[in-house]
Amino acid sequence: MLHFKYKPFLSVTVLHNFYFDNTSHDFVFAADADTLQTLTSLGLRARNADGKLVLYQELDANDIPFTAIDAVADLYFTVQPKTDVLNIMETPPPSHYWFSNLREDGTYSNVLTRNATLTLADALPDVSGQVKGLNFALGTISTFTLKKLTAAVGWTTVKQYPVDAQMTDLKLDVNTGGLYLLETKLTDNSVTQQKMILHNALAAAGRAWSILHLQIKPGDTNQAYTIPLLPREAVWQYYLVESKHRATTLDPTKLSLKYTAAVTSRYPVNVAMSRIDPGAYSTATKKFVDGIKEDTANIRDVYLFETGGKLKLFDGEQPEVKIIHNGVDLAGRITIPRRSMNNAIITYKL
Repeated sequence: MLHFKYKPFLSVTVLHNFYFDNTSHDFVFAADADTLQTLTSLGLRARNADGKLVLYQELDANDIPFTAIDAVADLYFTVQPKTDVLNIMETPPPSHYWFSNLREDGTYSNVLTRNATLTLADALPDVSGQVKGLNFALGTISTFTLKKLTAAVGWTTVKQYPVDAQMTDLKLDVNTGGLYLLETKLTDNSVTQQKMILHNALAAAGRAWSILHLQIKPGDTNQAYTIPLLPREAVWQYYLVESKHRATTLDPTKLSLKYTAAVTSRYPVNVAMSRIDPGAYSTATKKFVDGIKEDTANIRDVYLFETGGKLKLFDGEQPEVKIIHNGVDLAGRITIPRRSMNNAIITYKL
């Protein structure tokens, strides 16, 4: 009777310093159809939990891989957020990125940054709306060249599409997995319009936040990759809205915001919060304040307070912000920017 065991073959971990353990739990991985078949044929099983993808290799009773990996294979996964990440990521969804363990020169990297792999990664097209039908003026194009990233080589030509003198359009059919570079050669022999093209299956995958490409090869064992995500930093803004229905009128010169954080928190212990003079408002801020003050029947004034610098959001113990007027706490602990918000603006009615 055969007994099977499994050992880690490859892992991908999404990193973000919002979490105490620096591991983001916000993303899920899903293999495309071709990759599912490849995993099965190679005796690999995928486990996806808490922002981490792990591939396990099937072993026999003697700890020998049941299926040998004797050739290079390409694996493709979509990466999707499962929770709100608006206020903790530098570039939150629906930004689209391509992560790969191949650099442009064909060498391998274990850090899957969005820029280090492909110079045009930030221009990765929307995977739900990519168009492979090309239209062009008569007599302007000489050749289209489709290139693919290849290990140890870099961009290599996969196919050329000659354009005859009567053509004004071309439909690309890209059925082999991967991300491609389309080069356009004009009739004057200059090369222009480099464009990223996803193969058909990935382009049809829907609005994936990002796509992950992993190339595995003979000799790989317990490969560990990371996707480090940069935090979002912002100045915290508090718009204190004074109602005309208050029993007493506020004196803005005696109004302040007090920020405190415990030494056990990951936030800065002390952050200055200053009232901004209306004469120093930006055009956008003035427009925002004027919009609030249009309710002349109920609003007496609006006071803007800002932190002295940009802050990141963290999980765990949170700081306190209180409204102080003439030494008196007006409202107790008030809200602070949260991860589910799309900015760091708090409007609070007094």
